[in-house]
Parts: sequence; C-alpha cells; structure tokens
Amino acid sequence: MLSSLFVKFIFPHTSNYSIRIRQQEYLDFGENNLSGTIPNQLSRLNQLQVLYLDNNEITGSIPPELGNLVSLEFLSLGSNKLTGILPGRLGECSKLRRVFLDDNLLQGSIPPGIFRSHRMEKLNLAGNSMTGTIPSDIVKFQNLQESKFLRTIFVSSSNIFS
Repeated sequence: MLSSLFVKFIFPHTSNYSIRIRQQEYLDFGENNLSGTIPNQLSRLNQLQVLYLDNNEITGSIPPELGNLVSLEFLSLGSNKLTGILPGRLGECSKLRRVFLDDNLLQGSIPPGIFRSHRMEKLNLAGNSMTGTIPSDIVKFQNLQESKFLRTIFVSSSNIFS
C-alpha cells in the first residue's frame, strides 16, 4: 500500500515546489493559483474520494490515469486551462457522483463510457469547445425525475446535442 507520494506543482512567485501527500480521502488545492499539469502520481491515491483542483492555472490534458481512482466520488477541475479530450477512463471511477470540468479548453465529444458510474448525479462541461452528441448510454438514466442519479448535464457554450 502506498503510504505517501510526492506531487509537484508550481506555486506563483516560487520555483517548483514538491509536496508530500499521504493517503488522503479529501484533497483540496482549489483557488491556489497552481500552474503546471495534473501529476499522474495523483492516480496512486487509491483512497481519494474528493479532488478539488478548480480555479487555478493548470494546463495540459486530464490524465487518463485518474480513472484508477476507484474511490473517487467528486472531481472538480473547473476554471483552469485544461486542453485535449475528456478521457473515457474517468468512467472507470465507479463511485463518481459529481464532475465539474467547466470553463476549460476541452475539445472533442463526450466519451461513451463516462456514464458507467451508476451514481453520477452531475456532469458540468459548460464553457468548453466540445462537440458531438450526448452518448446513448445515458438511456439507463431515462427516468431522471425519480432517479437519485444523473440529474444534470451542463453543456452550455459547447456544441453538444442530445
């Protein structure tokens, strides 16, 4: 079992800065002016349930390895400068309930496997440059009124159709 790992971010007005993270269930680096890319090492925090990296200056793509976070329930990467496509491997996070990826520079379409989590309640992709249609596997959430699952998909300012 991994007891700790080092994660490198760049904090403003400093040189590269490494931090040591022990096994955590909750990690909040939101609104810290972080820059650089999302470290792949985060995917080794197998007990992580909540990850906030929103409202920073993070660039690069969303690492597909985040799909290894089997305990992850809440992912907030909104208001950064993330590029590339939405990795379908995020659907492997079977406990994922809320995903906020709004206000980034993401492109491409919503991958079909993203709705594998039967617990998904909210998916916010607003303010990106995504295109395409909402995948057909959303059909398992037909009765949104009675379901405690997927209630909201935000896709405004994108070119996504249902």
